[in-house]
Amino acid sequence: LQLQGRWDEARSRYAASLKLRPAPLTRYSLGVAQRETGHLADALASFRLFLAETQSTVTLPYVPPAQTALAELRMEVGRLALVVGPRPMEGLTLTLDGEAMEQAPLRDIDPGAHEIIARAPGFQEGSARFVARAAALSSPWFCCRRRTSPSTADGIRTACA
Repeated sequence: LQLQGRWDEARSRYAASLKLRPAPLTRYSLGVAQRETGHLADALASFRLFLAETQSTVTLPYVPPAQTALAELRMEVGRLALVVGPRPMEGLTLTLDGEAMEQAPLRDIDPGAHEIIARAPGFQEGSARFVARAAALSSPWFCCRRRTSPSTADGIRTACA
């Protein structure tokens, strides 16, 4: 598939293969396919995991290209800093571009336009749109408004996330 330039299909098949049977060369190949299809943050993670694995005589020739890809990808991806506060929100869930997102304070992100949506029980949905740039830190800000009963004097109190 790679030789035919069918990178999307190759990426899907390598990902499926890794779920069935994790193997270092499959992880390396997934990283290559992710990079070729513009999934740069995922490729960075795949190359990091490949390099963290115990190497064998079969995988050693792939170490230098993986190290080079890692160095290049660090300059191609953006970083997302996410701080939830001023206090933790019980039951908070986040999505990034429609996909579930871990609440990690710092993560790699593909360059381009993105949207984060925050949901928590007792709060209205909050969202932020932003553009991530290569080798730059993005720190989107948004506010989730607490749902209140109609009898509340001001009607809305805010808790920012």
